[in-house]
Amino acid sequence: MSVFIPEHIKNLQPYKPGNKLKTSIQDDKSVITDFINLASNENPLGASPLAIGALKDTAKFLSLYPDTGSTELVDFLSENLGRTGNQIICGHGSDSLIADIIKSFSDSKDEILTSAGSFIGYYVNINKLGRTCVAVPLKNYGYDLEGILKAITDKTRIIFLANPNNPTGTMFTVREFEMFMKKVPEDSVRFTDYCYNKRILVRQLSGFGINNGVRISTGTHTQMDYALDIFTKAFKELNLIS
Repeated sequence: MSVFIPEHIKNLQPYKPGNKLKTSIQDDKSVITDFINLASNENPLGASPLAIGALKDTAKFLSLYPDTGSTELVDFLSENLGRTGNQIICGHGSDSLIADIIKSFSDSKDEILTSAGSFIGYYVNINKLGRTCVAVPLKNYGYDLEGILKAITDKTRIIFLANPNNPTGTMFTVREFEMFMKKVPEDSVRFTDYCYNKRILVRQLSGFGINNGVRISTGTHTQMDYALDIFTKAFKELNLIS
């Protein structure tokens, strides 16, 4: 019996995480007593005692279905960011929000535009969901915003921008971004990662690798409230961070 597997799934390349301590010791065949895995952004000091305590307090609720809207967190962020609650969405790390946005605002015939040499999560989610990825080459190790504008077609539905870029660390200015936004068609969703925003802004709250095991990301949006609220709150099964 043969099972149908779409071509875009067959072509996926598994993510290769940074070496863990035990793996590195075995590979080098030597004892390493002071090991810091900078490539994975992990904190050698360990998780915050406050975070560990919060997780322990949450464990008693594991038998209950999660609050898919992350109500308490949204209320807190709404008050502190000056946004209404329906302009804030929460996810299990930025990758989950990237995937939700792709699924909410594009389909298989659409193109998603970004830069080459940027955050791997963009490419993985675009390819995993069977969309066409158009990656404009870097310019001086940074985003070529003019090049991205020239690459926009009638099929472009989403544009992913990372500022600062991951992994090169380059940044474009607020003025460059504003000029870029004025030229982008209104029917394209602009996704801005860690940056001044006019469409979707995503911040990851694991905090420089301090609590990488239980990441949560939040996004703010202004014109797509209904679609993202419905999609991201449809069904989630992780109580520890909601």
